[in-house]
Amino acid sequence: MLIYLIINFLVLMNHRNIDLSYVCSPSESEITKHWISNRVKVSIICTAFNHFHYIESALNGFLNQVTDFPFEVIINDDCSTDDTLRIIEEYRESYPNIIKVIKHEMNQHSQGISPLYYLLPEVRGDYVAICEGDDYWINATKLQKQFDCLEETSSMLCIHSAFMLEGENVKDNPNWEFPSNEYNLVDIFRHPGQFSPTSSYFMNAKLFDNLLLKDIVNKPGVGDFFIEFFSAIDGKSIMAFNEKFSVYRTLSINSWSLQNNSDVNKKLENTNLFLNKLDNVKLSVSEYEVGLLNIKIAQELQDVFVSLLRKRKYLRACLFIWDVKSSFGLMLFVKRLIGKL
Repeated sequence: MLIYLIINFLVLMNHRNIDLSYVCSPSESEITKHWISNRVKVSIICTAFNHFHYIESALNGFLNQVTDFPFEVIINDDCSTDDTLRIIEEYRESYPNIIKVIKHEMNQHSQGISPLYYLLPEVRGDYVAICEGDDYWINATKLQKQFDCLEETSSMLCIHSAFMLEGENVKDNPNWEFPSNEYNLVDIFRHPGQFSPTSSYFMNAKLFDNLLLKDIVNKPGVGDFFIEFFSAIDGKSIMAFNEKFSVYRTLSINSWSLQNNSDVNKKLENTNLFLNKLDNVKLSVSEYEVGLLNIKIAQELQDVFVSLLRKRKYLRACLFIWDVKSSFGLMLFVKRLIGKL
């Protein structure tokens, strides 16, 4: 535990990439000795696919959490073709009462099924923390602080700041600074890009009682935005810590960000999935929230158009604007486009 805290300090002070794969995690008995009850309070859910180079850092980040409540780690391996599953199974053998592994004989993402379809039914905790297998936590008090925060409020989601890791370079993301400890729905829509890092999500498990949200996250495509959206509707607040408790890896092998940035067809496919989900949500929310969602749709369409231009796909960009101009008005599109360029 001391080694983990020292490395955490080095990450924060020296602002560089520290790989946690070699950090020794405490034994299962060392973890559980702090627990003051037997009932699982927090379920950590982790999605993994070909994360051989990253998964140990994620697992060590989980197991070095110091809490006074029981937590579980549920990992879905989506038929990895590298040694990801072997590493996960080795950890499960060492932590049989904490780690549970879900595995498949066929890749489920290719069948149109999200890992959360399998993970959420296994959750036993009152709260759910999410961390993908290529991200990792760097603060041993992260879970306890977020748990205490939601226990003391009626909020459904607690987030925090994070470093971004691109290749070997750890960077600050100014968009992920949270000087206020409370945010609302409008803040999400005003925010450039993704409001908060997925590796920071700590939410009330009752959030997934919303069947529309559950249906959205059970399918591939962007789910992060909708978790934030449904956490903030009906006047609820999202709680935040302006402390970097995790590292969010971007453009890593097999990651959504890499595919979206390098493959125009994949970006168009992901955008269409996202827009379809937005349209479905518009049928079930207030008129005010529909107005915010329309702005989000315009942003997504604009981003795709700019991406096509930057990749010199000029004909495809022209066809794209012809197809979508009626969705939100040509003048609005041009106005937003000029601001983006």
